[in-house]
Amino acid sequence: MGYLERLLRHERSKAVMRIRAGEWMGKSWLVSRMGSHCRQAECQVVSAEVDFRNRREMHEVQDTLSLVRLLRNKLDHPDHFSRLNTVINTFTATGRPGGVVSALGALAERMEAAYDLSALARLSQFLDVRWENVPGETLYLKAFGLASQMQQLGRLPELLDRLRAERGHLEWSRGLEALTGEAAEAPAPASEASATGGAGVEDLLAPLADEGIRGRGLVDRRINEAFFECLAGLAGDLPVAFFFDGCEQAPDEAMAWIRHELLDRLRTGELENVVVILAGRTHPDLSDVDVNRLLVDVELDGFDEERVGEFLAAHRLEVGAEEQALLARASGGVPGMLARMVDNLRAEHDSRDPFLDG
Repeated sequence: MGYLERLLRHERSKAVMRIRAGEWMGKSWLVSRMGSHCRQAECQVVSAEVDFRNRREMHEVQDTLSLVRLLRNKLDHPDHFSRLNTVINTFTATGRPGGVVSALGALAERMEAAYDLSALARLSQFLDVRWENVPGETLYLKAFGLASQMQQLGRLPELLDRLRAERGHLEWSRGLEALTGEAAEAPAPASEASATGGAGVEDLLAPLADEGIRGRGLVDRRINEAFFECLAGLAGDLPVAFFFDGCEQAPDEAMAWIRHELLDRLRTGELENVVVILAGRTHPDLSDVDVNRLLVDVELDGFDEERVGEFLAAHRLEVGAEEQALLARASGGVPGMLARMVDNLRAEHDSRDPFLDG
């Protein structure tokens, strides 16, 4: 608990704690207590707790979108996540203007109407994209291929800027707001406000549109960018703590997201005022993230005989010195094992209490 307080103060730039302990050693109890501490009014820390052994929650975590939705809901500050909801709604089956493929297709149609093949080739060369590597034979397919390559390289805004410079009479970014992070060029009708943006936007909770493997990578990237943009805004107001328990049972997709999205942003300084606690029977492998300077490792040890005595006294169980030593040896100092023994002894004691009869 002391380490948690120091992490929240960002002493020595520490921001990540790994807690390792065997079965019944009390790590889940500790994580729960840490979360409760953060929720106290005087602490003023926004927290999200995820237990990867919770089958109901883990059944919902199938991909980036479901994990982001789960964390957003647990943080319980919906006013900070309208931008995220806007992006999600754009990429889901009921969103506007449709998916990545359809959005790039609409852009390619505008390029087809405004360019011929030679002009499009010059545009490609200006953007330092090898024309012979742009897939397609027809003008439309070449335009779609160029737009798709620029999107995959994260250079779609650069393409739009050049299109505006060369053919400024067209509304090039219409329908591409979620891909570029730009505001819409024209206000949406009131009936579509919930899907396109504005204050208090709600997630329509629709599934993602089928974009194929290549389109799905962009969708995940845009959803992550929007989530962390919103998270940074929240962390600018209040400290944020993430608690991940049972990490050894976490889905591969979830641990990859923690390592390469959450922790990597902490490492680069893109996220500030955020703390991450990882608990499990083993330490998650973070060797590919290079967060050693942010990291504090903790291992929970069993109780020694003195601590066993304190535990028994706290549970109002009076035993002699020999019995205390026997309980310490029999339990191995493992808190969960000791707690079961104490429960059995209490039950035996209570069964002899006349007050509980009839």
